[in-house]
Amino acid sequence: MNDNPAPDKREKLIGRVLSNTVVVEEHLTVGLSKMLEANGLTPEFREAVGEFVRPVIEVLHGLERDVIDFARSVSKDNVVELTLVE
Repeated sequence: MNDNPAPDKREKLIGRVLSNTVVVEEHLTVGLSKMLEANGLTPEFREAVGEFVRPVIEVLHGLERDVIDFARSVSKDNVVELTLVE
């Protein structure tokens, strides 16, 4: 029998959002970096790509903060509202 308590659904939600954000950020930055390296593009184009990527990453980080704030504001008694799809 496992004596470990089930993970708190709030923390599970936070973990999923953080994990998903990392995956999206890595795919975005690594993929675009490889594209730029392969094509040997100009510094101007590289800067333009950076201007696209930075705001997207900022949105992802904002989402992380919002989810963390929301999940931590929900009391353990109301955690049913945070049921996650498995």
